[in-house]
Amino acid sequence: MSSKDREKASEFVDIGLIASAVGHELKNPLNATLNAVFYLKDALKDSAVLKEDPTAKEMLDLAEKELRAIANLITDLLSVSRVVELDPRTINLRELIQDARRRLAAPKVAKRLRILMADDDADLRGLMRDVLSMEGFELWEAADGAQCIEKAKEKHPDVIFLDADMPRINGWDVCKKLKNSPSTKAIPIVMISAHSQREDKEKALSYGASFYLPKPVDVDVLIPLIRKLGSGSA
Repeated sequence: MSSKDREKASEFVDIGLIASAVGHELKNPLNATLNAVFYLKDALKDSAVLKEDPTAKEMLDLAEKELRAIANLITDLLSVSRVVELDPRTINLRELIQDARRRLAAPKVAKRLRILMADDDADLRGLMRDVLSMEGFELWEAADGAQCIEKAKEKHPDVIFLDADMPRINGWDVCKKLKNSPSTKAIPIVMISAHSQREDKEKALSYGASFYLPKPVDVDVLIPLIRKLGSGSA
């Protein structure tokens, strides 16, 4: 980029840095609030409170809707900084704001995709929790293979992300067990592993997994893949 172009882009670079900082500052408290709303809705779904007072459910639904709208705006803020790193001249803030408004006004998909993340790495699970909750997905976690099988049969998630190397029962055996069980065989499974050999990918697919992703998982690949698998279009 020439010095002239760099000068023209400087205001966008500054905006990108500000957008990134604001987005990161807001992400954690927003996630905590969203999780609290999800917990309340789940805890009260079979209670007499919601049955006797429909207004309470409407208020919780409205709170979730508005929090999701804020989450989408934060995602837009963070995306600004990513675009800036590639080419600041491509940013048009007016178009970005108009696009955010269109997304807020568009009909929301009723179904909230449910994800089961099975990995013995607590740090990775925490990172995935932040990313997936920001995208509006519901997430359950399993720290080993046995927990994964138990939760898959109990929760019936839309997609399972399964680490190949886990204690108690490794991911390969978990994949086979889930695919051999009538109650879980239809659930799409994405095997993930620190190994990136071609043999591992072929092994995962032969065991019935829908996809195989090497670690570290690329979020830009992960999110579209979840939506595709969850919608049944993969």
